[in-house]
Amino acid sequence: MLFQLDLTGMVAFWIMFIGYLVFLAVAGLYAKKKTKTLEDFMVAGRKIGPILLGLSFGVTYFSAVMIVGGGQFSWLWGIGVVWVASIDVLVGVFLVFILFGARTKRLGAHFESMTMSQFLSKRYQDPKLQTFTSVVILVFETIYLVSIYMGLSLLLSVTMADLGDIAYLIAVIICGAITVIYLNVGGAHGAIFTDAAESIIMLVGVLLIFGFGIAAVGGLTGFLTGLGQIESAELTTGALTTFTGAGGFGVIGYILVTSFGVWGMPQMITRFYTAEKGKSRTIKWGLVISCVWAFIVAIFAWFNGAIARSLFFQTDPATYATVAAGKGASAVPYLMIAVLPPILVGLFMAAIVAASLTTGEKVIMMAASGFSIDVYQKKTGASDDKTLKITRITTTIIVVVAVILALTKPAAVLALCMFAWAAMAATTLIPYVFGLFWKGGTAKAALWSGAIALIMAILWFILFRSGAPDFWAAFGLVYPSILGDIASIQIFEYTLGDLSTVTITLGSIHEFIISQVAALIAFPLISHFTKGSKPSGEFISEIFKIMKTKETDR
Repeated sequence: MLFQLDLTGMVAFWIMFIGYLVFLAVAGLYAKKKTKTLEDFMVAGRKIGPILLGLSFGVTYFSAVMIVGGGQFSWLWGIGVVWVASIDVLVGVFLVFILFGARTKRLGAHFESMTMSQFLSKRYQDPKLQTFTSVVILVFETIYLVSIYMGLSLLLSVTMADLGDIAYLIAVIICGAITVIYLNVGGAHGAIFTDAAESIIMLVGVLLIFGFGIAAVGGLTGFLTGLGQIESAELTTGALTTFTGAGGFGVIGYILVTSFGVWGMPQMITRFYTAEKGKSRTIKWGLVISCVWAFIVAIFAWFNGAIARSLFFQTDPATYATVAAGKGASAVPYLMIAVLPPILVGLFMAAIVAASLTTGEKVIMMAASGFSIDVYQKKTGASDDKTLKITRITTTIIVVVAVILALTKPAAVLALCMFAWAAMAATTLIPYVFGLFWKGGTAKAALWSGAIALIMAILWFILFRSGAPDFWAAFGLVYPSILGDIASIQIFEYTLGDLSTVTITLGSIHEFIISQVAALIAFPLISHFTKGSKPSGEFISEIFKIMKTKETDR
C-alpha cells in the first residue's frame, strides 16, 4: 500500500470528493445549456475569454498528477529540476502563446476546425492527412488515458483499503463512470469550467505542501543541509544541489520532451480553438494568466520531492528507504502525511484524484473526435447533430476500453504510455509548426514526415530506450543483449567542474528527440521533391493573410 490515511483523513477525503462530484454535476448541467451544437461540444462555441483560456491551457499542460509525479524527479535529481520548471513555462507556455496562439486561433476559426487533424488536413488540402493523424491520436490518446485511470485508481483505492483487492476494481469503475456521465453532459464547456476549479486546487495544494514541508525540514538551510548529507553518503558532490546534478543528460532530455513536446499535442493546441473570435485580448491576457499560474505551480510542485528526500533522510530513515525503493514515486504523498494536518491530507488526496479526472476528459475528447469527426463525418458526410451523437457514443466506448485495460494492469500498455506523447507529437508537431510559418510545405511532406517520425519513435522506444526490456518482457520475450550493448554506447562524457559528470549514451536519448529530428529533416526535403502536392498559391496567400490579420476588441 502506498500510504494509509487515518480516520480523519478518510472522512475529509470522501467529503471533498463527493463535494467535487456535486460541483461536476452543477457545472455539467450549466454547460449543457450552452452545448447545443457539435462546435459547442468540441470547442465551447469559440467563446472562451482570457481568464478561462489561460487557466485551461495551464491546467492541460501541468496536470494535477504533476503534484505527485513531478516530485519524483526532484527526489531523484535535486534542485536542478528548477530548470525544468522554468524552461517548461518559457517554452511550453509563453512561446506557444506568442508563436502559435493568435495564428492558430484565427486559422482554426477560418477553417472551422474542431480537431488537430481537421486543421492539418485543411491547411495542406489533403483528406488523407486527416485520417492518418486521427487514427494515431485515437490510439495513443486512449493508451494515455489508461495510465491516468491506473494512477488515479491506485490512489483512490487507498481510501477503501479495508475492501482488499476489490478496492482497485471499484476505484477504476468510479473513475470511468464519472467521466462518461460528465463528458456526455458538458463537453468542452464543462471541461473548461472544471479547469478553473482544478487550477485553484493545484495552486493552493502545491503552496501548502511546500510551505509545511520547508518549515518541517528547517527552512532553506536545513533543506540544503539534508541534500548535502545525501550527496556525501550516496552520490557525488553537487549531485543534488547543482545543475545538472544527478539527472545528468536526463534533465536536458526531459526539458526538451516536456517543453517542445507540447507544441504538437492535440489537447494543447485545440485550447486556442476555444478562444473568443475577433478578440485580440483573449490571447494576450490568456498568455499572462497562463504564465503566472504555470510558473508558480511548476516551481513549487517540482521542489516538493527534493524537500521530502531531505526531510526523510534527516528524520525518518524507514520512510526514506521505502520511498527510495520506489525511486521517489511516493515522495509527495508521504510528504503530505508527514507534514500536513490529517484533514488537509484527505482534502488534497481528493483534489488530486478529482481534478485529474478533468485532465482525462480532454484526452478522451481528443481520442473520440479522432473517430467521430475525422473519420466518421468525413467519410459519411453526416450532419453535425448526427456526429455529436456519434461523438458521445465514441466517448463512452473509449472509456469502457480504457477501464477494461486499466483493470488488467497491462505492463505493455504502461510501457507504451511513456512514449504515447512522443508518438502523437511525431505525426503532428513539424507539419503544424511549418504550416504556420512556411509557405513551401506540401501535403505529401506533412503525411510522410509524420509517418517516418512515428516509425522512428516506435523503433527507438522498443529497441534502445530504458523501458525496452520491460516492453519485451510484457510479451514474454527476452530483450536481446546486443540491443542493450548498442543502447549503452557512450556518445560523449563531460564534467561540470568537480561537481558532476554527465554521460550521454544512445539509450539516454528520448524517442521524442529522435523522431523530431527525423521529421525536421524529412519535411523540407520531401517538400522539395513533391511540389505538385503543394496547395495553390492563392490558397496559401489567403491563409497567411488571415493569420496576420489584426483583431480588435470591439
